[in-house]
Amino acid sequence: MKRLYTEFDTKRKNEISSRRELRRKNTLKSRKKKKVIGSNDRYYNNVITNSPIVAPSDFRLLENTEKCLNFFGEIRNAQNLSIMKNRRFVAISLRKVKQVDYSTISVLIAISEDFTFQRIAFRGDSPADETVNQYFIDSGFFEHLFDSNGKLFPKSTKSDKLSFEKGSQLFDIKDNRRISEIIKKINHHLTGKYSHNPRLRTVLLEIFANSIEWSQTNNKQWLLGVKYDDDSVIITVTDVGKGILRTLNKKWGRKFFDKAQLKSNKDILTGAFDKKYGSSSQKVNRNKGLPSIKSSYQDGVISELKVLTNNVIIHFDNPLMSRTFPRGTSWFKGTFYRCVVKKS
Repeated sequence: MKRLYTEFDTKRKNEISSRRELRRKNTLKSRKKKKVIGSNDRYYNNVITNSPIVAPSDFRLLENTEKCLNFFGEIRNAQNLSIMKNRRFVAISLRKVKQVDYSTISVLIAISEDFTFQRIAFRGDSPADETVNQYFIDSGFFEHLFDSNGKLFPKSTKSDKLSFEKGSQLFDIKDNRRISEIIKKINHHLTGKYSHNPRLRTVLLEIFANSIEWSQTNNKQWLLGVKYDDDSVIITVTDVGKGILRTLNKKWGRKFFDKAQLKSNKDILTGAFDKKYGSSSQKVNRNKGLPSIKSSYQDGVISELKVLTNNVIIHFDNPLMSRTFPRGTSWFKGTFYRCVVKKS
């Protein structure tokens, strides 16, 4: 005979279902708690506290390059991550900084934004020197950070920055508008006219395109920084991916460079700007890519061009300062461009 369910049977069935659901939720909680440091994990069992990484007193990337690179290497080293209350962060100290340049701040901001993507925070103090601290403020370093009262620092009127995460995509209409707006502001600062500057736009778009091409990051992130000085504007473009040299080595290998009889990484990078070989897309250079950036510098569209990637820095305005860094110096994981536009 077919059995009919009673009210008691229904209650018992509901109790069993509830217990199963409770066990399922407890299992999920247990799995989350067992997670350790990983790609983008949010929950951790570990509690790790590392001492703050102290910035050098001369924190000028263009003048004290090796010590600045070592500092950047330390803050990007996974062993220096701290974990507290299920949050990952890197502790830094800017207290002893006596000198700083916009190049350093641009790289710090780029690293900070890359950390944000990985759910890693920056924690630290401000420079004790009031002039240096004000330069950090004017350069926009604190804009995305909170003060001791839990309030965001105000937007600086003396600098601008744009962040992009493009992957393999091209610029869309919104991106082009943002870039055009920045170029108009640069032109207004230098000439008093809020208008286009086609030559400057061309060279900047070429730098942006090369930053995306050579970055080799997961999302091909890069940062445009602009610092408005009295009679000039400093422009920086920073990516924190693999860098030009490591990408070239991956594409062609060391044998290619041996055939080209290039003895050092400085020679390799110089050759990349002198049409010695194709782009990472393996297309033929036709006054595009890295050579066109150098041409714009030679034509006077931009000045004081510097390029830093991996263990090499090129000073186009002062070749004697260009060099390959010795063994033991941290490599810069990415590519950094810096140039100046002056009043004509």
